[in-house]
Amino acid sequence: MSATIPNAREFAEWICRIKKQPCHVVYTDFRPVPLQHYLFPTGGNGLYLVVDEKGEFREDNFARALSALSDAVDPLAQDKRKKKKPTEGADLFKIIKLIMERNLDPVIVFSFSKREVEGFATSMNKFDLTTEEEKECITEIFNSAISCLSEEDRNLPQIQEMLPILRRGIGIHHGGLLPIVKEVTEILFQDSYIKCLFSTETFSMGLNMPARTVVFTSVRKFDGENFRWIGGGEYIQMSGRAGRRGIDDKGVTILMIDEKMEPEVAKGMLKGHADPLYSSFHLSYNMLLNALRIEDHEPEYIIRRSLHQFQNDKSLPDMKAKLNEVIEKRNMCKIEKEEIISEIYKVNQQIKLV
Repeated sequence: MSATIPNAREFAEWICRIKKQPCHVVYTDFRPVPLQHYLFPTGGNGLYLVVDEKGEFREDNFARALSALSDAVDPLAQDKRKKKKPTEGADLFKIIKLIMERNLDPVIVFSFSKREVEGFATSMNKFDLTTEEEKECITEIFNSAISCLSEEDRNLPQIQEMLPILRRGIGIHHGGLLPIVKEVTEILFQDSYIKCLFSTETFSMGLNMPARTVVFTSVRKFDGENFRWIGGGEYIQMSGRAGRRGIDDKGVTILMIDEKMEPEVAKGMLKGHADPLYSSFHLSYNMLLNALRIEDHEPEYIIRRSLHQFQNDKSLPDMKAKLNEVIEKRNMCKIEKEEIISEIYKVNQQIKLV
């Protein structure tokens, strides 16, 4: 399990409680394949190394990257929900071309919109990253995978349009794809037939498929209400795909920026820490009723052994301390003519009832 050190210790205590067995926490902050973090300003012509493989933040390169940011593009004055800026596709094309020229593939390009993922992938029609032999293997694997589908399903637009893209060594991965398409894409990526994969965050969760380079097309993501900066934990999760252990001597991450950002924001993103994990366990009425239907089974047993209850129990001392602070502040308050004010309040409450 990958978690923050305080979380890992908390999980160990929880396991000790429910299993009644000792549990040891083994952790390390050493990364076998060091990462280099680059910035690519919109409208710029080069990459700027802002965090080297030793984890040092380079203030001078960060300042140069911001100064190179094109003044012609001001995303703060635009509605982010509109179509992507015309320069984004051209900039991404230059980055992918640079990556292929320097043999830094395979590369994963993360975007935070399914429409952008598909748009960027289809716009890279000038790239042909596979040999004829690889094209034949891709076709064979793809046709073998979809052979289990019915004739009607094989004629779906998503199935028909995917093979030409895959044959060029380009892949698409997001939650809106059919499961069979995602599975084929993952197989081809594992077998190194896909050199450039365009994906949402889905590819960074639960899949052990590292690449040599990771590219972020945006520094902001829409959280349902507003566009916010990428969190440190989110960036760590996705950038962690860069660098293949035993294959690469270093991993490369490239962050495309299209607006000014403070050094503190960049440091929190590039050198941040993983987000702590909290249980989202919710005991519903349906779950209680199903538990009651089982003989010799108590619903309280589920609650007592859950991580959610354990974390609540662990937070009790802090909550009690905060309660005592509030009580002390209340006791320190002195109200003049408190008895008269109390009587007036009671009269007002009686008037409301009438």
